[in-house]
Amino acid sequence: MSNLVDATLTEAELSELTAAFQTIERIYTKVGVPLHPEQRQEVMKPRKNCEPLVELLISLAVKYDVKLADFPLEGLRNDLTLRRQLPADEARLEVLHRLVADTLLVASGEMWEAFLAYYAVLDAMSSRNAALATELKPVKALMSNVRRRSQPAEG
Repeated sequence: MSNLVDATLTEAELSELTAAFQTIERIYTKVGVPLHPEQRQEVMKPRKNCEPLVELLISLAVKYDVKLADFPLEGLRNDLTLRRQLPADEARLEVLHRLVADTLLVASGEMWEAFLAYYAVLDAMSSRNAALATELKPVKALMSNVRRRSQPAEG
């Protein structure tokens, strides 16, 4: 693997990111609704390209003075507005999530590849250096816990 990740974030950058995420979280906490997976399945899904017809229905409800206690018109307007505002942020967050996840994956892989290379050299050296062998024990213990594939049950 080539060295794709060769940088770190400064403390100032980490602080800036933390502040930005806290701001985003604070704003979305005002309008956001967390759902459990089963709740997501229960939410009604609108038809595609329905927004112009929602606007038409709002104007007709106002024109003919239709008011529904369980569905205030202002709530309908707010939902329509939010539905139009959020897709751009959702797309940005998806791109950012993929970038962070991919970077974390590559950094982890590169770290482990370099770790294994250094371990191989230090392990070979430890056979001739008692102090190194002692200091390397925690690493050797980790490396001796090899993941084993589960055996299929006999039967």
